[in-house]
Amino acid sequence: MGKFFLFSIFSLCLSSLLLAEELQTKEDSTQPFHIFASTGYAWGMNSGIANPQPGFWDIVDNGYNQNMGNVSYLSLGFGYCIKNALDVNFNYNLYDTFHYQMLQTSSLQQTGTVRVRYFDLNHQNALITSIWYPYKKRIGGSSWKISPLLGMGIGVGISQVSNFYTVGNNANGTLANVPYTQTVGLGSITSEGNPVTTIAFAWQGIGGIHLEANKYLYLDLSYRYYNGGKFLCPSTIYSFVDQAFFSGSPWKGVLQTNELNIQIAVRF
Repeated sequence: MGKFFLFSIFSLCLSSLLLAEELQTKEDSTQPFHIFASTGYAWGMNSGIANPQPGFWDIVDNGYNQNMGNVSYLSLGFGYCIKNALDVNFNYNLYDTFHYQMLQTSSLQQTGTVRVRYFDLNHQNALITSIWYPYKKRIGGSSWKISPLLGMGIGVGISQVSNFYTVGNNANGTLANVPYTQTVGLGSITSEGNPVTTIAFAWQGIGGIHLEANKYLYLDLSYRYYNGGKFLCPSTIYSFVDQAFFSGSPWKGVLQTNELNIQIAVRF
């Protein structure tokens, strides 16, 4: 699905670029360089996390896959306009912290029968993005022009997982026919892990509306699908139940968001 979406955007944008010289006129010419700032809101999708090592991680009834929550973000960048129909941009994006929280239930495990898993995900990226404007049409008798926009971007996403911990209920009982002697009270932190940073391939697809006030100033309103790539959680955790460190296969997830974005740019 993601590859088909990306291929469709690429095909549409390439067609727009090939037709750009015919569709644009001298009246539409703009300054070639620009700087921009944007902000928006990102709706996190499910993380895709699955239990990588049953036996090390608790076997639970409802799994590990959970929504990453919703955050705002800020972007800064600069770019160059080609043939008055194609912007090639470099942009840096910084997101507020995503919060993973997952209530799990199971038969008696090392963290009891009920537990809540937590971690924070801090994410930033650097992308090279191409934005195509198929045509620009003047709005009535005003100086404003409007055009649809299509785009895609590729780059590097940097994700850091921190505050990785589990809150369990009372773990007294019998697990695998072995009685537990440790007392882990209701609401106690049963394990935690150190921060982990992952660098991964990131990409995005964009569609929206381009509003041009004049050849120096424009505004873009767009939807963005963003895939920030894979991230890893700690492979070594400290168990407060056993009072010892343990190592195993880390959780693996993918950061994906649906975003609404507003961007203002100045050309020069």
